[in-house]
Amino acid sequence: MERLSAQIKKSQRNRFPDYKIDRSSSIHKLTCCEDIEEDTQGQKDFEDLDDDDEVGIEFDESLNYSEISGLMRTYVQRMPDDAIFTSRDLLPFASRTAVDSFTSRSVKSGYIERLTRGVFRKLPLNRVLPPLPDEAIVQIKRAGFAGASLLQTPPRPHYCENVDHLRTHRKGPDQTIYTDGRTSALVIERTKQEVKLSGIARRKFALGGCALGRGLLAIWKAGRKKCTRKVLECFLLQFNYRELLKLTDYRKILPQWLSERIIFRPAQPLVDKIKGL
Repeated sequence: MERLSAQIKKSQRNRFPDYKIDRSSSIHKLTCCEDIEEDTQGQKDFEDLDDDDEVGIEFDESLNYSEISGLMRTYVQRMPDDAIFTSRDLLPFASRTAVDSFTSRSVKSGYIERLTRGVFRKLPLNRVLPPLPDEAIVQIKRAGFAGASLLQTPPRPHYCENVDHLRTHRKGPDQTIYTDGRTSALVIERTKQEVKLSGIARRKFALGGCALGRGLLAIWKAGRKKCTRKVLECFLLQFNYRELLKLTDYRKILPQWLSERIIFRPAQPLVDKIKGL
């Protein structure tokens, strides 16, 4: 753990500066790079930048592959014997490629057992575990990949961008409220306004609890083609370092194409995640 503590000190030297946050535009300014002429207050002119150019954000890339692999191995070591986990549990530590490489090496060395694609079991020393029935493996995989245990803190049953924990609230047109559909925290009264109800996946629903998550959800819905480097980094500039630490947990929820475009990976919350086991 001394090595992990050293990584914390090393990562703190490359911290995000504190940026001013415009709470009212955490979602609507996702395309500010495209509409730079209409909104230039406090924004850097990105018009002449290519997708691969830097825009002033210092990302923490202090961990090399061996150190990342060591973090993942320590995370698995602290699990109880015969613990079952999915590859999504390791995504906060590394990219999908690095996670696949680590799990493949660990399976070949007999450290973990592959139950099915993306689902693994830690093997204890000097003890043979009985095989799991297929039905149990399917349920475990469904829970891990559908979002049942994606976040340590489950999402609140009612999300409102402006008001929380109010039983009734009148919203204007074109505004979104996230609800699980089973809570009494939200009461819809009869009005002349049209209310559209639409289902949402559990992984997407888990992003509705804060401005950062809702913004990432908007990028997710916009699609891969519209998620340019400029748009993504312009969005992240609205948040300070402490708020961006939530990206560690969100990597388990986001699709691979979006998660791997966010290279911000601080060491502190990863070490805290290991210590919390």
